[in-house]
Amino acid sequence: MTPPKRALALTAAAAATVLLATTGGAVAGSLVTSAQIKDGTVTSADIKNGTINLRDIKLFARRALAGQDGADGTDGAAGPAGPAGPAGTGGGEQGPAGPAGPAGPAGPAGPTGPQGNRGTAGTNGTNGTDGLDGQDGAAGIIFADSGPGLDGHQITLTPQVVQSVDLTVPSDGTVIITVSSVFAAFNPNGFVATTVRRDGLDLTTTVWDAGDSGDSFDQSQSYMFLSGVSAGEHTFELVLAQGDAIAPFSVRSSNEQIIVQFVPDGPEVPVSR
Repeated sequence: MTPPKRALALTAAAAATVLLATTGGAVAGSLVTSAQIKDGTVTSADIKNGTINLRDIKLFARRALAGQDGADGTDGAAGPAGPAGPAGTGGGEQGPAGPAGPAGPAGPAGPTGPQGNRGTAGTNGTNGTDGLDGQDGAAGIIFADSGPGLDGHQITLTPQVVQSVDLTVPSDGTVIITVSSVFAAFNPNGFVATTVRRDGLDLTTTVWDAGDSGDSFDQSQSYMFLSGVSAGEHTFELVLAQGDAIAPFSVRSSNEQIIVQFVPDGPEVPVSR
């Protein structure tokens, strides 16, 4: 950097002063004094190089010689890391707890543990209220069967009861009555009057042909009919008698049977088969 002109002038004056001050007293009378030097005539060429030190220059001149601050230099390389310092002493206060972290994933299920002991039985609960009554079921078949008679009967003009059954019906309705018998006739005049009674009153009478003459039971007869009936207990009878008065007449019956089936009043009529 080039010093300003004022600084050069001051430097030259200071050099002249130093030159005069360093001259010995013995030769003072023969040296040129500052009064004898014309201002502005001493130049740098008149001063020996390297003979003026910084301490020979006055403070205000030194300050004037100082230049402006230069630009900052680049940062030097980082020095090596220093050794670790000693561990600090404990005893500081514990800081506040940090917030809870998010929940981790569920771990795998552990093995099943051993079965525990059976606990004591609990007390019985109170009974619930009764449910509503269900609808009535369909009425079952009510019937009576005398079964076939084992003993034969000689048919005469006098009516005789050869089979009977008792039947109790729960309501008014209808009875289906089936009667049957096997006959043996020993002459051509073998006709038999067959009557069905209920509680001693005749319900119906029909005439059966007892069959041809011959010493065997060879003519089977049966029929069925319906009759109204009221609720209660009833007795049904099968009555046989000679069908005409023509002589000679000789007829025997066997296996007489009467079956009575009750059907209640209603749209459906169950029939036993």
